[in-house]
Amino acid sequence: MAGTIHLAPEGIGKTQTMLSLLRRATQSRADFPRVWALMATRRQERHFRERLALELNNEKRAVRCNVAFFDFYRLNAYLLRLAGAPARRLDEAALFGFLRHLLEDMQAADELRVFHTIADMRGFVTVLARLFDELKQNDVSAEKYAAAAQNPKDAELAKIYTRYQQQLRENSLADLEGEGWLVLAKAREQPPIEALPAMLLVDGFDQFTRVQAQLLAALAKAIPQLHISLTQATAAPLNSRSRIARQRLEEAFSRAGVSLRTETIHAKSSRHADLRLLSQRFYADSAGVGSSEALQLIAAPSPTHEAREVLREVKRRLLAGARADDMLIILRDWELYADALQHVSEEFQLPLAMQIERLGSRAPVIAALLAVLRLWPRFRRRDLLDALRCPYIDSGLHEALIHLLDRISREQQFVGGDARAWLGLIRLAQAPGNRPTEENPTILTEQQAKALSERLSAFLAGLQPPAHADTRAYIDWLDGLLGEPAQEQSAAGTSQVRHFSLRIRQLAGSDDNAHAQRDRRAIRSLDAILRDMLASDDALRQTGQARAMSWAQFFNDLWHALESPLRLPGNQPRRGKALVTTASQARGLPHEHVFILGLAEGIFPAESSEDPFYLESERAALRAQGIPLDSRSQRSDDTGLFYELLALPQRSLVLARPSFKDGKPWLESHLWRAVRRIFPQQPIRERSLGEVAASSEAASHDELMLALAAQLSQPGKQLAEQTWRHLHWLRAKKPAAWQQVKIGRAVELGRLSHQPADRYSGRLSQPELRAAVARMLGPQRVWSASQLKDYGVCGFRFFAKRLLKLEELQDAQPGADTLQMGGLNHRLLEETYRRIAEAGLAIEASNREWALALFDEVASDLLARAPDVFNFRAGAAWDEEKQLIRARLAALVQQDFSDDSPLARFGSERYVERLEQDFADLEVTLADGSALRARGIIDRIDRVDGKLALVDYKSGSRGIPHSEIELGRDFQMLLYLLALEEMADGEGAEVAGGFFWHLRNLSASGLTQADDADHQETLEKARQHIASNLQLGRAGIFPVQATALENGKCLRYCEFAHLCRRGNTSRFKDTWG
Repeated sequence: MAGTIHLAPEGIGKTQTMLSLLRRATQSRADFPRVWALMATRRQERHFRERLALELNNEKRAVRCNVAFFDFYRLNAYLLRLAGAPARRLDEAALFGFLRHLLEDMQAADELRVFHTIADMRGFVTVLARLFDELKQNDVSAEKYAAAAQNPKDAELAKIYTRYQQQLRENSLADLEGEGWLVLAKAREQPPIEALPAMLLVDGFDQFTRVQAQLLAALAKAIPQLHISLTQATAAPLNSRSRIARQRLEEAFSRAGVSLRTETIHAKSSRHADLRLLSQRFYADSAGVGSSEALQLIAAPSPTHEAREVLREVKRRLLAGARADDMLIILRDWELYADALQHVSEEFQLPLAMQIERLGSRAPVIAALLAVLRLWPRFRRRDLLDALRCPYIDSGLHEALIHLLDRISREQQFVGGDARAWLGLIRLAQAPGNRPTEENPTILTEQQAKALSERLSAFLAGLQPPAHADTRAYIDWLDGLLGEPAQEQSAAGTSQVRHFSLRIRQLAGSDDNAHAQRDRRAIRSLDAILRDMLASDDALRQTGQARAMSWAQFFNDLWHALESPLRLPGNQPRRGKALVTTASQARGLPHEHVFILGLAEGIFPAESSEDPFYLESERAALRAQGIPLDSRSQRSDDTGLFYELLALPQRSLVLARPSFKDGKPWLESHLWRAVRRIFPQQPIRERSLGEVAASSEAASHDELMLALAAQLSQPGKQLAEQTWRHLHWLRAKKPAAWQQVKIGRAVELGRLSHQPADRYSGRLSQPELRAAVARMLGPQRVWSASQLKDYGVCGFRFFAKRLLKLEELQDAQPGADTLQMGGLNHRLLEETYRRIAEAGLAIEASNREWALALFDEVASDLLARAPDVFNFRAGAAWDEEKQLIRARLAALVQQDFSDDSPLARFGSERYVERLEQDFADLEVTLADGSALRARGIIDRIDRVDGKLALVDYKSGSRGIPHSEIELGRDFQMLLYLLALEEMADGEGAEVAGGFFWHLRNLSASGLTQADDADHQETLEKARQHIASNLQLGRAGIFPVQATALENGKCLRYCEFAHLCRRGNTSRFKDTWG
């Protein structure tokens, strides 16, 4: 009865020692010896098999061996079967349901006090299961845990743990860690010696739970030879993985009364000398030794750039003759890097074997399904329209019907609702009284309305899940939505007739390209998840634990399963591919070339999350009570993990890290600094943000074209001979693509130059188009102030908005939008001042209370009817918004009826003269003698000391200073004063001036007085700008230039910014040419 620990530093022949022991055992016996190999991961198992096969093939004589491979969980199940006591294991989904039902019962019985409010939350169930796993891994029974309870929280957790264990025993069930308890008990009683192997090899582990260590000690009593390989890092701290693993083994073997010998492995390593040095000095505090040819350090701006630079190095080495099978890419944070590696590898055409598939919920076809399932019960407008147009969904509505639904819902400002609300919208769009207007142009014919109602009704009804059902019923319903696959069995395994289907399976598998193959894999993964959920439900059903649940509960379970990474089998072939795996899965997998990404703080080492139940001090207190819960540093020993990874590279090691996070420097990892301490002069290959790789470094056609374009754009620089070779090669291999690059480069250079504007910078080039635009902008056109402002701000803005008539399609939102709110404010003031005018009130302080009373009457009436009058849906905050509108406009009336009114600058005796005065055909004489026709509506005209003064209300608070007029960016005051002068001339009156009154902060701006010479000079400049803009526009010139910039932008917000090339166009370009 003995076991042997074989100790060696990382990378010094531990696996080779295990192989040698196996070969000696098979050579020294004439029978067929049974050997078990216990490995940490499936990938290690495959690696061990390959090395064993290679060595056996090199034997001079035939060798027979009988080797079975296990990890601890497979070994547990196998040993229980040998003992005649197989356990019904609960998988993760079944365990979650089991524990959730237990908590529901305890909550219903009012047995929970501390966790009563969160017991039904999925997150609580998840962290509780993790706690129970940890307790079982450390051999802590429910009784022992309850005895150590020190407060109500501990006591309640112990009560749940006790009830959980009790129900597992009553139903003859076991969870994954609990199987270890059962196996340990059987092994201590009477192990089936005749079925045990002659040798047990334990290789590839860097840590053992206490139960695992005790099981190995128990097996050592019955297995003649038990060998364990373990890392020996002499300078490692006491809490390192290797030291804790060895300590637990020694304690377990000592308690079991089994001898545990220690042998040190002395073997020569074939690794590069610098890499051996790196492992030897990693924990030691010694001086550095310069640099290493076997080490490369890469720093890139972001994780995405970092992945690109690493794969660039991978491709360089492949082209230099290295084998993809000899390359290992290690990720500490899979989610941060996996997608980038996948996408860049496709661009670089690199063969990668991904150890873990992307999350199921991120696969496009699965994301589409989840989006559809989230629609019910309130079908939000944009989400529903997206689902109807989704290529993975057969909604039963063709594109013409979907387009109609899009139009009528946008025109009616419909934000979404249940099926009845959507069908009501269709009836409204068919109503005879719903005549076409500029605001609401669509009327459905009877045939259109019938087709739209029938098909939309069927679609919405088909998406309604059972309100309360068991797992099998929900999966059967979901299976129907997915549709029957062409040749595969559905997840539910049923054959009933489906009355409604989205035909997702058929549509996802209709093509045979790479995307279709990706979609079919995702569907197969989904079907596997549904089958697992059915199996879990069956397991719970056998124990009487299966129950009906709400749709929300089932959807959350499904979403959680899809969010879990889909790990590929570790023994999956990767011949001819570089392996990409996680740091934990990479242990024990030596490769010639190893790449480790993410050596920045928060990635590697990863941020260790706080225990949701216990602080570090509370864990220490429990350890003092005999509950051996690990400390935070023991649970996340990334330093020890990194040390093990340093032993994997045989010829070269590449370490990479991101340099910036959220625009700020990203601190390098202490692991990165430790490597640099050993090789302090090691150069770092850094790539700055926006830097283009040289043509010699390009790893794809796209990169090569970008690199050559950048190098050719450097003025006065002589191109290297290698660059010319690259250029000639690209011209020969990709002539069309290179021609497009040349054209694009010429266009961009033209925009950036001071050369006259051309077709790419705002000038129409075709004569017929220029003639058409000249007619559109000819003397017959009637202009508004907003049209003139659009051209004054930016010629391209005017072209896109007024000539192309492009508009931003925005989804309706609850509540009034900006235009509706502005209309409501104007209507409230209009009605208030109309009543003031009808009452003949002078605008003075003595009439303030009367004016406020009139405003209150108007506001009470109009605000109550506002959603119907202005066609918007009142949101949840409408009551508060009404109060704010009342307060804001009442303050304006109060200020107006005081000496502080902006109108007081024009005189003291004031009366309301006109409201909403429109002018439809004002003729404006411009600086060049030409004329322009204009139209508009003046909000309010007062008579002040016998003169006319205009007021224009603005909903916002941003002022319109005279500088905007002088720069030619705003012409409203000019047009309105000219219109007011024309009215005054007809009445024999004079004009005092005008201003803009901002409702949000009651400030006044743009105040212009008719008798002020400076103000008149400003208005004259505005005439000159209008004349110049008209000439440009009629000549077909719409420059991509801003007349002024606000924080680097033409306007605070421009809906055409994503189409505009202002940032790539010279400000000094000659517009006329």
